[in-house]
Order: sequence, then structure tokens, then C-alpha cells
Amino acid sequence: MASNLGWTAIEAEFNHVTTSDQSETPGIRQVFYARYIGWFLSWPGVLYALELVAHQGNLEYNLKTLSSLALEIGSTEIYVLGLLIGILIKSTYKWGYFTFAVAAQLFAIGIIFNRFLVELKTPIKYVLVFSFITLLWILYPICWGLSEGGNVIQVDSEAAFYGVLDVLLFGFVPLALSFLNEKTDDQLTYPEAASEAPEGKKEEAPAARQSGETAVQAETQDGNEVAEQV
Repeated sequence: MASNLGWTAIEAEFNHVTTSDQSETPGIRQVFYARYIGWFLSWPGVLYALELVAHQGNLEYNLKTLSSLALEIGSTEIYVLGLLIGILIKSTYKWGYFTFAVAAQLFAIGIIFNRFLVELKTPIKYVLVFSFITLLWILYPICWGLSEGGNVIQVDSEAAFYGVLDVLLFGFVPLALSFLNEKTDDQLTYPEAASEAPEGKKEEAPAARQSGETAVQAETQDGNEVAEQV
């Protein structure tokens, strides 16, 4: 996008923004499909980070967790594809795809909130982080309506709007989640090692004596060891 690549020209539905050299009304608007390809590839990583945080670092790969993650990713990808198809349509039909996209977005938000608050009872600090993510997430359709959808703001203003949201959502938020979920070696638990480790130093029971002579030799060795320790 910085190299002015990954875009196409689509006739706008409304003529709110005009250019001095436009030859038709409404004018032609530059729309970047590369942005949506980036979102399509980036969103699964953010959703996986949220699921990891919801489990407080101990993610269990059971059927329920995998199904929830699949629903979250699937609905989010539908959201991105709906917005992408919408920018490539010049007629009012674009708002139908916008509606499908927003419905999929709200469905994904509902699933994640249900995981945080009902199923996993995640600590409040993580719920607040996800609330911030939700706020950013809701601003994307608003920007879409003002730019590619409604042709209200210029393309450079659109790039600045989306750019700030992308830096916060795909840069700052994952970094914040990493710090919030960071664990030291003292906080980590290793179930297998814990079960094998002895609770304390236990005295070993003396071996069974097979004969009187063996018992005398063993007692002599024990006496020598005690003398050496003294």
C-alpha cells in the first residue's frame, strides 16, 4: 500500500468527495484490496492470542476449545470477506455485504465474551483488554462506511484512520497481552515433574537381612559410616 500497489478503481456510490479531474459523477475511488488480505491473514493470530489469555497460558486443546476457536476465526474471516466484496461493488448492494460482515463480527464478539465471562471466568484485567479490542474492532465498519462505502472522506484520510487502528489492534494489543500473560519459571507448573519429585527427604528402610553374618557386617558398616560423619 505504501508503494501504491494492491488497489483497484471503483466508481463510488455517492459523490460526497470529488476531485478536480473527475470525468463522471459519482467519481472513481481508489480502494485497496491488499488491506483486506492483510486482515484475513492477521486476525487468526489475534484470536489465538485471546484464547490463550482466556485460559491464562494453559490452553487445553480439547474439542470445545478448538470448536470455539474455529467459530471465532471463521466468523471473523466472513467479516473481512464481506467488507472486501463490498468495496468491489459500486451499487447499493455493497451495503448487503456490509450487513453480513457486521453480523459475523458481532457473532464473533459474542462468542469471545461468552468464553471470557461465562465459561472460563477470566480475570477482569483481560476482560478490559478485550473490551478495548472490541472498541477498536467496531471502529473498522465505521471507517468503512465513511470511506469505501459512503465516500465521505478522502483516500489519504482513510489510510490514516485504518493505519491507527491497525497499529493498535495488530501491534500494541498482542504486545500488551504478551506482557499481561507473562509467567516466570516459579509460576510455571510441571505436573509430571511434580508427581515424581519427593515431598521431603525420606529415610530408606533397611534392606532385609538374609543371615546373621550379613546382619553383623551391615551393622559394622553402619557404625563406620556414623564414625566418619562425626
